[in-house]
Amino acid sequence: MKGTAIHITGIVQGVGFRPWVWRTATRLGLNGTVLNSFDGVHIELQGNAESFLLALENDPPPLSRIDTIETRATELEPMDHFEILASTGEGEAMQRISPDISICEDCRRELSDPANRRFRYPFINCINCGPRFSIIENLPYDRPNTSMQAFAMCPACASEYADPADRRYHAQPIACPVCGPQMMPENWEDVWVTSIRQGKIIAVKGIGGFHLACDALNPEAVARLRKRKGRESKPFALMVPNLDWVRTVCSVSLEEERLLTSRERPVVLLKLRKRFETVEDIAPGLNTLGVMLPYSPMHEIMFDRFPNPVIMTSANYTSEPMIHLNEQAEKKLSGIADVFLMHNRPIVNRCDDPVCAVHERQTIVLRPGRGIAPVSMPVDTDQCILAFGADMKNTFALAHHGQLTLHPYIGDLENPETQMILEDAVQRELD
Repeated sequence: MKGTAIHITGIVQGVGFRPWVWRTATRLGLNGTVLNSFDGVHIELQGNAESFLLALENDPPPLSRIDTIETRATELEPMDHFEILASTGEGEAMQRISPDISICEDCRRELSDPANRRFRYPFINCINCGPRFSIIENLPYDRPNTSMQAFAMCPACASEYADPADRRYHAQPIACPVCGPQMMPENWEDVWVTSIRQGKIIAVKGIGGFHLACDALNPEAVARLRKRKGRESKPFALMVPNLDWVRTVCSVSLEEERLLTSRERPVVLLKLRKRFETVEDIAPGLNTLGVMLPYSPMHEIMFDRFPNPVIMTSANYTSEPMIHLNEQAEKKLSGIADVFLMHNRPIVNRCDDPVCAVHERQTIVLRPGRGIAPVSMPVDTDQCILAFGADMKNTFALAHHGQLTLHPYIGDLENPETQMILEDAVQRELD
C-alpha cells in the first residue's frame, strides 16, 4: 500500500511529540506508526499526509522545536489503526534532549488538590514539565535510559504511561507517592519550615543539584551563609514566592515579567527601586537583584509553608562545582549547612540555574543553565567543531552530526574538579 515516510529532527524527544502525533493522526483518520530513534522521530502514514503536515506546521507540540522534516513516498503494510512503536537505537546519534522544564499549570493544580493522588507530591510531573536533561543517561529518551529506571511504576502510573490520550503518556519521569522518588527526611516539610524560621542554613537537593537556602530577610542567617561559604562579596540569588513581592523592591518591565514567569524560570537581574534591611548583605554595592520564581513542585510546597523570599544559591564552596550527589553533599557541605533536605532520585547531569537580563527589550543569557541549556540548532557543516569559553564561568559548544549544541554552564576552570567535569561532559556529547 502506498504511504508517506516522515523523518523529523530537532527537540522532539521528551516533549510529548509521539502522543501529539498519535492524537493528530487519529483525529485525521490516518493509520500508521511513529517511533523514536537516535536520529529523531520517524512516522509512517497511510492516507492524506498533507493534512497531517499542515497540522504539524500550524500547531506543533508546544515544547518541541522542529529543525528538519523529510518526506518520501514509500510502500507500507496495510494497517487499520495508528500505533506508537517502541523506540529503537538505530540511526546516527544526532538527536538532542530537552532541558528540564518548570512545573506546568496542570501539575500545579493537581499538587494543591487534596482529592488528587499526587497531592503535595514534590516529584509530580507530566509530558509538559519536569526533569529531562538532569536525569538522562543515554538516547533515545526513554525511561530505561534515565535515572528513573530504578523506580518501577505502580499500576496506576503504568496505566497513565501506556495511555496515548493521557497527559502522562510516556512521560519518562512519571511517578507518584506510591512508586516514585521520596524526600528525606520523611517529615521534610516540617523540617524545612522550622529550620528556615530558626535562621538555619539548609542544603536542598533540587532538580539539577544542591542549593544552600536561608531566610533572605534574616540578617544573621545571610551573614552566616556568606561567611561559611567563603563568598566575600559576590551577590546571592533570591527565590521569591510570587511577582507581588518582587514588585515591592524591584522595577519589573513587561519583558522581565515574561522572563520570570516563562517555563525556563531563570534568575533575572532586576533594578532595585526600594532597599530593604538585608539587601546590602545579599547584593553588596549593587543596584540590581538576581531573582527567580519557584520552578519545581518541591519549591511550590516550600513557599506554601514559608511564603517569604529565601536565598537559593548553588551548594558549593567558592570556585568549586555545584554538588549533585547525596554522599558528596553530606561530606562537603557539613561545614556550611545545618540541615539537609535530600531525595533519592539520582541526578545524572548537574545543571545550575540560568541567569538572564533584559536590555532594550531583548533577553540576554548571561549564564546558560537549567531550563535553557542544553540547546541545539542545525548547522551547515559535517565537521566536528569544539568551542570553549573563558576560564571563568566556562561552558562549551559542540558542532557534531550537523547539530550545534550549547552545554549548560559548568564553572571556573581554576578548579581541577571542574576541569574533569568539563572533560566528561565533552566526552558524553562526542559519544
